[in-house]
Amino acid sequence: MYIDKIQEVVDIMRPILNDSEVASMVSDFDQTKKMLKESAKVKLPIIGVFNAGKTTLVNSLLGADGSLPVNIVPETAIPCEIYPTKEGDVSNAEIYRGSQRIYNGDIAGYGSVKVEPGDFGMVYTTSPLVKEWSDRGIILVDMPGYDSGLEEHNSAIGRYMNQGTVFAFLMNCTHGSLRASELSILKEVCQYGLKIGVFLTWSDAQSAEKNEEVKAYVEYQTQSFLPKDTKVGKLAVLDNDNVDFIDFVNGLDVTSIISEKSKPIAQSFVSKQIANLKGVIALVQSGLDNTTINSKINDLSQRIHEMESLLKSRLEEADTPEQSTQDVLDAAKMAIKMNASILADAILQSRGSGTISSVTETLISILRPALAKAFREEQEQFINTLKTDISELTRHILEGIDIPTDVLEEIIGNNEQAIVGYIHLLADMLQNHSHPVVKIIGNVLTFVAEYIPDILREFFGGKEKVHARLVENIQGPISDAIVSGLRKPVTEQIRALQAHILQTTCSQYEESINKMKETLSALYESKNLEQKNAEEEIAKYQEVINQIKGIYDGI
Repeated sequence: MYIDKIQEVVDIMRPILNDSEVASMVSDFDQTKKMLKESAKVKLPIIGVFNAGKTTLVNSLLGADGSLPVNIVPETAIPCEIYPTKEGDVSNAEIYRGSQRIYNGDIAGYGSVKVEPGDFGMVYTTSPLVKEWSDRGIILVDMPGYDSGLEEHNSAIGRYMNQGTVFAFLMNCTHGSLRASELSILKEVCQYGLKIGVFLTWSDAQSAEKNEEVKAYVEYQTQSFLPKDTKVGKLAVLDNDNVDFIDFVNGLDVTSIISEKSKPIAQSFVSKQIANLKGVIALVQSGLDNTTINSKINDLSQRIHEMESLLKSRLEEADTPEQSTQDVLDAAKMAIKMNASILADAILQSRGSGTISSVTETLISILRPALAKAFREEQEQFINTLKTDISELTRHILEGIDIPTDVLEEIIGNNEQAIVGYIHLLADMLQNHSHPVVKIIGNVLTFVAEYIPDILREFFGGKEKVHARLVENIQGPISDAIVSGLRKPVTEQIRALQAHILQTTCSQYEESINKMKETLSALYESKNLEQKNAEEEIAKYQEVINQIKGIYDGI
């Protein structure tokens, strides 16, 4: 959507930059273009319990083109993205493990591949409806059931909690109501601030009157947390009645959704280029003589090697990994306490069903959004600390080489703006591709398997009394035990997050200082220009800045 805008910026700037500066800008452009392409699709994961009719719905939409395997053993399921074939190609399927493709063949063989948590599929179909939606930027994702191998579902949800800007939730209407685990997953999606549609499947299995009763009760169950404009529809996929789902997808404001994701990426690139040009103008206006310029180039070359250790020392006042870990664990414990009644319901339901899977599903749906929010807050806090440190470090490096005060302040401001904006984007992209929460949640599975059976054996008596005692225990020793088990993996992920941000900062900072060196070198070479020519140079840069600002305002 915005690639043409940033291409225009590149074309405007190219004539006034030297070869090294052009190479740096093009590198930024390529990375920004990649991020924009990733943001130009609205992924629409279709979620629900195993056998809710997710794959059956997808196959109904694909028509006669070919069918995805409907899993008999739910643990084999992985998320599958549905794309149109290129013109002239036939339908086929691929499965990826990270960046490695482990299957490439016909759709019929897709279900026989041995897969692992974290794998994902891509199916290419000649379906006209899939082509129509893809042209609008909408990609359907057939998700594993969240009671179909919890590690698999956790990995799948982690993949799309940031990428999936719209969700479709399917519920088997013959069940009559939403289970505790289903309510938890709906609440979880709402906590991410994502749009969701709710669809009652297998409506052809009971009377229209009964379907209306179920729909009314589901609306009652969700009225406290689902937005009032949430679509609640019915599907009879065996009768090929998908009208409510198709209307939901067709009604999405795709342009606005994509713009909301893509706009900050494009603006960051343009802001960075403006900041670089302002730095050039500040140095051109500095009035430095040749001897001073040459001295400053040598000083910058020497000081840039001190940069990483200086930056690390500036972070001493930031939260330590241990303190950040405690902040995340406090958020997790608070989420468990606030949802103790829902978790108690799930535990009691598991006592009746003889399985603890619903307990795990519910607990994970409570913890995952709380942990995701807490990690984002720690990320923001760490970057904001860096923001101050970047300015202080720039001042420390440049004050020692006698750049005039007004020029120094201009460079400091531009440096901070250019670096910090880019760090935000790269940190967000990291979470899109490998969210730390996915790696942490696996520890919850161990806790539930070890402790819940013992907890169930301890509680006897009437349902209300047991429920009240369970809530009390969840808010006390149970939440303490869960948080204790999460401490080590949370600390590991906090350290990894901080290391990534620091590494990115150092890289961006080095790039920024090198740009200063290049500008000073260019000044040295052109210092014999008369003052009139220097003013012409400044006017040329300012004209380019004004043009780029016009593009920024149009994004």
